Amino acid sequence: MFEFFNSKRSVKILLFFWIISAIYCYFFLPPKNDGGIYMSVALSVINNGVPGILINNEIIPTFFIFPTQPFLNGIFLKIIGLIGFDLNEYNYRLLNIILFVTLIIITSNLINYLLKKNKLRHLLNSTFLILISLTPFANNFYVNRPEIIGLLLIITTIYYISSAIRKRENGYLFYIKVGALLGITSTIHPNFSILSISIYTIFLFQKFKHENLKKIFTSLLSLGVSISPFIIWMLINYEYVSDQLFNRISHDFTNEGNNSLGSTKIFKLSLFLGNENLPQKIYNFFFNFPLMTIIIASIIFNIVLLFKYKFNYLFKNYNFCIFFVSIIIFF
Repeated sequence: MFEFFNSKRSVKILLFFWIISAIYCYFFLPPKNDGGIYMSVALSVINNGVPGILINNEIIPTFFIFPTQPFLNGIFLKIIGLIGFDLNEYNYRLLNIILFVTLIIITSNLINYLLKKNKLRHLLNSTFLILISLTPFANNFYVNRPEIIGLLLIITTIYYISSAIRKRENGYLFYIKVGALLGITSTIHPNFSILSISIYTIFLFQKFKHENLKKIFTSLLSLGVSISPFIIWMLINYEYVSDQLFNRISHDFTNEGNNSLGSTKIFKLSLFLGNENLPQKIYNFFFNFPLMTIIIASIIFNIVLLFKYKFNYLFKNYNFCIFFVSIIIFF
């Protein structure tokens, strides 16, 4: 059994089942509310070229959700419509499914790449592919939301940085690509804004001691250029931004909104807290306790490895394996 899970065959079989799950979800699982919200904005892109919602015969630009994902999905649906695909209850989330399959394959390859010299790399890869089935990721990967494209950009950036460091790639193009990738990622969703800026700060911290300021400035300029369309769009529509975005923040942090953070809710459901009846508490425990265990273990690993290797080796050692696993878990 150990030899099986520590083999390429195990990884390939698990990837196969994830892909089968994606196909099943695409055809048979009904849409969720969030998918409809993001799709309504994408429909505006298809028909009007603007990410917004039609209200009283007026297109209202949308900012209570970041418009990047529905804008890209709208363009994708417009293109496939030109080649004969009708918009229906299936293909509105086709882009999300394609990106998910790409994400799960790239992430698996990244684990093998980062752990190339580790004899247990296939076992760790298989363990990762099994553990994420116990997380909210497994319940939401098929939903038409921005998490998949955001995760794909984050993982791609980590893969590229790690590969470039091993190949000793250190030219201006390297800095431009990193700035552009993380800049685009920051416009996907507020959570990814935090993640991308955190990674970029560590990246600059690592490079600041060893590289000339021209390369760092070039990277910052690339970051700014990649973010500028999003910023300009917000400035043009500042009236809607101030109304929607700040009202959304106020709503989420008052009793009107869902003021329980995801991690807090997971701990609450794992410890039989709340007002539900006993069967419901047992149900909540079954689906949340394994996730709580993974979260705690990931945090401990991150702290231990960070103290062991420090920031200078963050892109070279196991830190990033644990880091990107934590990213997917927390979403």
